[in-house]
Parts: sequence; C-alpha cells; structure tokens
Amino acid sequence: MKFTMGRTMKILVAILIVAIIAIVMLSPYSFEKYTASSKMIQVTSTDTVTKDANGKKKQQVYSYKKDDKKYTEIVNVLDQYSYHFTTKTLTNSSQMSDSSKPQMIMLFGNKMLVISDSGEILLDNHVYRMGYSGGKDAKKMMKSINKILKSE
Repeated sequence: MKFTMGRTMKILVAILIVAIIAIVMLSPYSFEKYTASSKMIQVTSTDTVTKDANGKKKQQVYSYKKDDKKYTEIVNVLDQYSYHFTTKTLTNSSQMSDSSKPQMIMLFGNKMLVISDSGEILLDNHVYRMGYSGGKDAKKMMKSINKILKSE
C-alpha cells in the first residue's frame, strides 16, 4: 500500500513545521530558574570600572547573598525581562555576534549570564536574545541593575 501526500497536505505540513519553529524561537523564558536556585549573585559591569590613585583601571565586582536587599532588587529587575531562542541557540553556538559588546556579567552560583548592548546574551554557553526589538530591553535592564549597584 502506497501512501502519497497531496500538494495541499504538503503545504499544511510545511506551515505547521514553520509555526512550531516560530513558537519555539519566540517563546519568552524567565531568568527565574537561575535566580531561584542561587544563594548569591555576583555582578560586574562596564559601568563599574573605576581608576585607582595611579590611574590604573579597576573592575568592581559586587556580591550579594540571598538575604541582602540588593539581591532582591536585582532579582526583581530580572523578573521584569525575558529571553528567547535564536538561530545560534539552535546551532549550539556560544559565540556572540561581532557587533555585540559584553557590558555586564552576572554569576548565579555556577551559572553565568553575559549581557551585551545588542540584546544578545550568553547563558550557560548558549546565545539567546533579550526582547524582540534590538538591544532596548538589555540596555534598560543593565541600566536598572547598574542603578542598584551604585546606590547606597
């Protein structure tokens, strides 16, 4: 017995496959699975670079334990944003685009999040994207977190 697919059926199957791929690629994912299991967050950013008395650049790293107020504030900022798959995620690439400049690094225990100004993020050695309109969401999130880091 021979099974043949008509032209209409082939088109419907192709549309279904494209729709499933689009849903997977554009579905938002929360940072909660990283923050929920972490007992500490460490953050460094290009905005936290200072110079010492000799003019030498010094990178400031901020560490907050789960019971710290700033830990909660940073987690609340992260909860306002999401990320989604890109073609690089599907190809298992761990390389950001040349146009992406890392601006912030966050450590959640042994999990690392690198955020770029273009909206690309590196999470668990996989490239994802924040937001759907360039790097606006990533820039807003980094600005909010930097504000928390610099507050007293």
